Amino acid sequence: MRMTVAEFKKRFPDRPDPIPSEFAGKWVVWNSTRTSIIAHGDTLAEVERQVEEGGYTDPVFHRVPTTPFLGGT
Repeated sequence: MRMTVAEFKKRFPDRPDPIPSEFAGKWVVWNSTRTSIIAHGDTLAEVERQVEEGGYTDPVFHRVPTTPFLGGT
């Protein structure tokens, strides 16, 4: 089932927004409340460096799958 981001937000108001499709296959790092992406990159080492340089606390690391079920407009 496909849905727009607006439909997703209406159906699942308490969930974070879908991850944009440009992050497919990449590493993303969320802030501790999972409301903002604070780093992203192709490798875990790359995003770990960004987190360390940014001084972020309690980051949430996530490898985004490469599937057709990613967020979009």
